[in-house]
Amino acid sequence: MNRKISCMFGCIVASIIFVGCSKTVDLQGDNYECEDSDECVVCHVDGSEAQNLEESGLYIQVGDVDIKSSSDPKDILDKLGEPDDTFTYKFCGTQNDAYEYTYNDGVAFNTYPSDGKDYIECVTISSDKGQLSNGVKIGDTRDQVLEALGESTCYVENESDYYAYDNAEVTIWYTDDAVSSIYLYFYEP
Repeated sequence: MNRKISCMFGCIVASIIFVGCSKTVDLQGDNYECEDSDECVVCHVDGSEAQNLEESGLYIQVGDVDIKSSSDPKDILDKLGEPDDTFTYKFCGTQNDAYEYTYNDGVAFNTYPSDGKDYIECVTISSDKGQLSNGVKIGDTRDQVLEALGESTCYVENESDYYAYDNAEVTIWYTDDAVSSIYLYFYEP
């Protein structure tokens, strides 16, 4: 998978977890499992094609605003209103400006330029202002997440579930077995 790794900490966390899961790999036919007993990381990936995130119908909802990989960042900004903080940085070693927009109500998203157009790179939700389109929200238990999303690609015990799609990553973070943050990272279109 070709994907840009964000220069911002908030947009590489899921990537770090996934890379951390590949420390030891035991190939078993088309499947592999990896375990790192020091960090209680357990990963399961089957050999089938990963599903496209938008074809799965999964995206972030903030109130009546749907944030998908195909969403225009300007439209999202117009709908969410003026962010409480904006951080500008150079996108992954380029001279192109990328932006992190943060709202005090627990919503943040990053954008990056490519081929003269801006794209949404990642979205983080850490309050009841947002949720996944399938209803997974802050405060849900891990059992509720598993019921809604199925078995994760990677699980870090008492910390997070990671789901890989062919065009995106979803990480669900937990505090005391309750969802504390939802992170969605889109690969380049």
